[in-house]
Amino acid sequence: MIMFFADVHLGHRLYHTLTEDNITTSEQDTRNALDRLYERMCKSDIELIICGGDFFQAARPSTESIRWAINWFKKVDALGKPFYIIPGNHDISAHSHSLVFIKSLTESFEVKNIFLLDKSISKITWGGWNIYFVPFMSPESSKNKYTTTLEAVSTAMRSLDPASNNIVVTHIQETEAKLGAESMMLAQAGDIIDLNSPMQYKNTFVLTGHMHMPQAYQKNNGIRIVYPGSTCFMDYLDCGQKKGFITLDQNSSIDFEPIPGIRIYKKYTLPIGKEPQEFFSSIRMSPDEVVFLELQDDSIIDESAVREYLKTRNCFLAKILPVAASTNPVKITASSKHPVLILEEYLTKKFSVEDMDFDWKSTILPLGKEILVNETEYTGD
Repeated sequence: MIMFFADVHLGHRLYHTLTEDNITTSEQDTRNALDRLYERMCKSDIELIICGGDFFQAARPSTESIRWAINWFKKVDALGKPFYIIPGNHDISAHSHSLVFIKSLTESFEVKNIFLLDKSISKITWGGWNIYFVPFMSPESSKNKYTTTLEAVSTAMRSLDPASNNIVVTHIQETEAKLGAESMMLAQAGDIIDLNSPMQYKNTFVLTGHMHMPQAYQKNNGIRIVYPGSTCFMDYLDCGQKKGFITLDQNSSIDFEPIPGIRIYKKYTLPIGKEPQEFFSSIRMSPDEVVFLELQDDSIIDESAVREYLKTRNCFLAKILPVAASTNPVKITASSKHPVLILEEYLTKKFSVEDMDFDWKSTILPLGKEILVNETEYTGD
C-alpha cells in the first residue's frame, strides 16, 4: 500500500504561543503531524511512502527546522521502506532549495531509502503500477514560476499508456480543485492546468499537493485527481476540515486517514447581543482549540479579554472576524490564473508605469487579497 501526504509546511508560524522548548505551537503542530505520519509508516501494510511537496514552509527554512527534519528523515529511513519526495512551490525558488540537504544524506550513506526527485520527470514501477514523479521545478523568474512545471506535467500525461495502471505525483492546482487556506498564501497563487483530454484512461491517478483542502474527483476522461490536503491547519478557511493523508492499494482502493494529535482550528459565530465570555462559557470546547470568532454585527470586542478567558479553557484566540461585507460572494471564473496573481500582475504594471515610490505590496495587495478571499467564490473552469 502507498502512503501519500503533502503540504506539511514544516516551520509554519501563525496563530501561536511559545512552548517550553521555545518552539511556536504552530511549528510544533507540523512536527506532531510528522510524528503521527511516522507512526503510521511503521505499520506493515505501508510499503511505499510519497511526499507531494511543500515539506517546508519556506525555501530557506531555519537551521532548527532543518536539524529536526534530518533526524526525522533518518528515523523514517531506518524503516527500510522506499520514501520518494518531490519539492513543492514553497520548497524551492530561483535561488534557494529547502530539501537540498537530503542529497548530502544520501551521498554520505546516512540514509539509503530516501529519494529526492527534484530535477526532471522520473519513473518507477510498483507492483503493476507505473509511477511518474513531476517535481515543482526551480523557476526561471518570479513572473513565470509555474510554467516549467506545468509543461512537465503535460509532457508526463502525454507519455502515459491509457490502458495501464498509472500514478502521476506532482504539485499543482487542477482546474476543478476547490480552494482552501492556501488561497490566503500569496506564494500559492499561480497558473492552473486542465487535465481533461479526448483520451480515455482506464486506471490513472494524479496524486498531488498544493491545495490544502482534501478532495478527490474524476475528470471526464477517467483520470482521478486526489489531494490529501495539508497535514495541519493553516488559516480560518481550514475550519471544519479534517487533516490527514491518503493510502492507495494495488486494487485502486483509495482512503483518507485523519492525523490525530494536532491543534484543531474552529470557527464560532457570536450570537448578536451576547458577550464572548458568556457565549463560550455556555458551550463545550475541546482542549487546544484554535478559535476564530465570527461577528454578526459591528460590536466592539475586547480581544485581549477574550484571549485571556480562552486561556482558562486551554484554547487560543487566533482572530476575531468582522461582519462580512457581503453574504453573497461574487463568482470569478479564470481559465489559467488565480485572481490574486492577476491582481499582483496588474499592480506591478500600474506602479511600474507610473514610477511611483509606493509600497503597494504591503498596503494595497494584502487588502485586495483579503477582499478576493472573503467576498469571491473562485472556480477555475
